[in-house]
Amino acid sequence: MSKEKLEYDKELQEQDIELEMALDEIEGEKVESNEDGQLVYKSVNHKNRAAKFGVLSDGETSKYVNIALEYFDHRCALSGEKFEYIDAEEIDRKLTSNLSAEHVVPLCQGGHDIVPNLVPSVLQYNISKNGYYLLDWWKHQKDIEGKQIYSPYRLLKLTNFMIKSLQAREYSQGKTTAKKVEKYKEIILTDNEIDKFLKEIEAQDEIENSEKDNRERKIYSSVITATTLDENNKKVLTKIPEIEANIPSRLEQIRNQEQVDARVMMDIFLMDAVKVLEQQLPNETELHSKLNEKLASVVGKIPFEVKVRNIILKKLEEVGVEENKYSVANDLLKNAELLEKARKENFDEKNIEKIIKDYIEKAIEKLTENLNENQIKVAISNIPNILYDESVIKKIEFYKEKRKGHLEDYLFGENTATDDFIDKIIILQSMGVDTNNLIVTDTIKSLAEKSGITEEELIEVGLNPEDNIGSSKSSIAQAHRGKGTNKPPSQEQVEEMQKLGIILEIRDINQEFIDTIKLLQRIGVDTNKLVKRDTIISLAEKSGITEKQLIETGLNPEDNIANSRANIVQAYRGKGTNKPPTQEQVEEMQKLGIILEIRDINQEFIDTIKLLQRIGVDTNKLVKRDTIISLAEKSGITEKQLIETGLNPEDNIGNSRANIAQAYRKEKEGKQANQTPPSQEQVEEMQKLGITLEKIGKGKLNQIISEQKEKILLGENAEVEKEFEETIKNSERILVKSEQER
Repeated sequence: MSKEKLEYDKELQEQDIELEMALDEIEGEKVESNEDGQLVYKSVNHKNRAAKFGVLSDGETSKYVNIALEYFDHRCALSGEKFEYIDAEEIDRKLTSNLSAEHVVPLCQGGHDIVPNLVPSVLQYNISKNGYYLLDWWKHQKDIEGKQIYSPYRLLKLTNFMIKSLQAREYSQGKTTAKKVEKYKEIILTDNEIDKFLKEIEAQDEIENSEKDNRERKIYSSVITATTLDENNKKVLTKIPEIEANIPSRLEQIRNQEQVDARVMMDIFLMDAVKVLEQQLPNETELHSKLNEKLASVVGKIPFEVKVRNIILKKLEEVGVEENKYSVANDLLKNAELLEKARKENFDEKNIEKIIKDYIEKAIEKLTENLNENQIKVAISNIPNILYDESVIKKIEFYKEKRKGHLEDYLFGENTATDDFIDKIIILQSMGVDTNNLIVTDTIKSLAEKSGITEEELIEVGLNPEDNIGSSKSSIAQAHRGKGTNKPPSQEQVEEMQKLGIILEIRDINQEFIDTIKLLQRIGVDTNKLVKRDTIISLAEKSGITEKQLIETGLNPEDNIANSRANIVQAYRGKGTNKPPTQEQVEEMQKLGIILEIRDINQEFIDTIKLLQRIGVDTNKLVKRDTIISLAEKSGITEKQLIETGLNPEDNIGNSRANIAQAYRKEKEGKQANQTPPSQEQVEEMQKLGITLEKIGKGKLNQIISEQKEKILLGENAEVEKEFEETIKNSERILVKSEQER
């Protein structure tokens, strides 16, 4: 994802998220136009993403992926669509076309970032497919005109390319040389029997559809999916229809996966593809014979893992699981310990088949305690881990007992983020957790700990202690207010949450601030010590209140309470975007010691000087660059003492004096000052405190010093004379330094 923050109108937030996903998808890719005006890859390098998933990477592959682009006739391997240039100034400077490089077998499912696994794809289809298994996703995806993009002929072309690329693998790995690239290109672009068959289909399409809508072609499409204008006349990425199906979430597929050997998942995909083609093109027997022959040449002896996975697939089909069966079989291979169990059988296929059959049947039998036959098939298709994850069984039992009307939604994979949040709140409350203490930074664990519930107890009921439940509530509240990209909760869900004590209405930040101040004062925090930059914890610590006490009170120690006050003050003065406090709220804050009136910076400076002198700070040592802490340290006063007094050690008090002095002098000269100058009464008060606002020249300084020396010389007390001499020297040094700074 781009590290640069892109600023957009709030109304376009959903499109911004889609753009971020697009930038994520093309990270490591650059596109340019060739001499024929065709879009080609300038760079394709996904090694960082590959490292994230712990899979192999060929590194920079653009020279080879451009050959794939040529093989697919500069069209999308998935939809047959042409690619289009995008003006970089219109959307994002990194987004120059809808051309992207697609990993056929996703990296998160054990696919590798190698040349045979990379094909050209329209960016929007790449984003939609993401981590799904291609054969489960492809048949559900439609183009912008509502036509299914999958066709067996596109699958045939893709499969043929991958097999040819594997046959030429020796030329696409290791150090890239011009000779190797040329040899690879020769193998890929030399027509074999499959290519000749496909070209006949393309020619036939040309004849049959010459006077019809050519998007009906079996391989090519005339549809272009690039950009469009939104309601604000701004160019955005064209949205494609969402898939009308529930495929096991790619996040569900990334658990404690057992690592399989390199290329196994690609072999699995190719064998699945060939089997699908045999079913969907039953009359092309000669073609299938050639295809199987070519597949055998690259797979060789079928890997043990592939055999186990195919047995799993067969057993799933036998129990009636058809929808998403490939994703389910892959999930079971890597997550259900079946591979480990199979290895213990010394490669005896008959025993392995029995183990897998017994495993699936036993799991299904357990499900019959809560689900009927049809529900079981649906559940396995959408939630594969229902066959091996005890927490899923507990979730079903929970739905039957607590939210019976939502069981079908859960089984069909139609639960929303709001449903998941409600589930967790119900479970937590049933355990005795006070969910009224929920704050935005809370994980389930931190929320539960406030009510004395342990991590072990959470795990026992199937909850993940590290789930950020506070953030979940925040996202749901945002969606309820029409912001963010999440689906807003239904009225039924809103009412259900209200019954649970979860309120989503728009926050009154003024009332929240008042409530926070009340809570702080109730537990003994002196809120008069609130200074700029204070968080709740930094303010509380001044009064000896611990973080634990704050959490027990339901407060978030990291909340920037000083910033909240500053925003309320701004709103009260008619500035900023927040809703200003009501007169009633202003009066309530005044009673709590919170004043919102416009600051008198001159009086604030005087009050600060008084406080400093009260705790023993010599304010005569104040120079322009001084912060309160640097001035105080000259008199041996610590930061802790300052904080206890309610002062902010980092405030630049020297700069404050300089600004006040400048405003005072400009007013005397009849000029416009940048801030309100001090009143005559305030000037006199500062003089009494030893703060002079007049600009004293060096000549005048020497005159003052001489006069003071003469007065001392007339005296008889040598000790007083010595002390005054030292004071005069210090004053001279300070004033000269101050003069230099001016």
